[in-house]
Amino acid sequence: APAETEKWVQGLAGPSVSLTAIEAARLAIVDRYRRDGYVYTVVDAVITRGNLRFQVTEGRVVAVKLDGDIGPAGVQVLRFLNRLTEKQPIDIASLERWLLLAQDVPGITLNAVLQPSLGDPGALTLVAQVARQKMDPAAEAKLLGLVTPVADARALDGCDLLIEAVFENRALKAAVTREAEPMLAPGGIFASNT
Repeated sequence: APAETEKWVQGLAGPSVSLTAIEAARLAIVDRYRRDGYVYTVVDAVITRGNLRFQVTEGRVVAVKLDGDIGPAGVQVLRFLNRLTEKQPIDIASLERWLLLAQDVPGITLNAVLQPSLGDPGALTLVAQVARQKMDPAAEAKLLGLVTPVADARALDGCDLLIEAVFENRALKAAVTREAEPMLAPGGIFASNT
């Protein structure tokens, strides 16, 4: 806001401005950025030949890298985290939102580190340290106990969720779908692995 900016720089003109006054103005600008959620923004006070200039470097994510192998889940993690490169400058609410969504991808753990990108002030690389999450054997057994593979569509009568996993043969997929879909309970879900 112009009125707020004027208040910060008031009294900074003339030959005898104290460094304390300059630092107070710089901190007021930094504080404004912080209150608005831009915690990766830096403000420098630069004095050149008697002229004062506040140089603002706004932090932004320019690249996202995965550190670790989580298989196909990495594609979904990157879908979420690459959204951070679209938000410039980066604010803490956006960073938190996309990190939380990426951490919710099933079967993984994720820790993030922001690293400065050399030669480009304000540019940050987000390194997502990822790993596959080990499942408790009891929880795995319980989950697998809920799955019942069948070869006869009549065994599906009244089921709530049906996942078709026929190999890529269009005619066979269509035949299986025609036979199995009517067996779903009302409001049941029919899903395919492709």
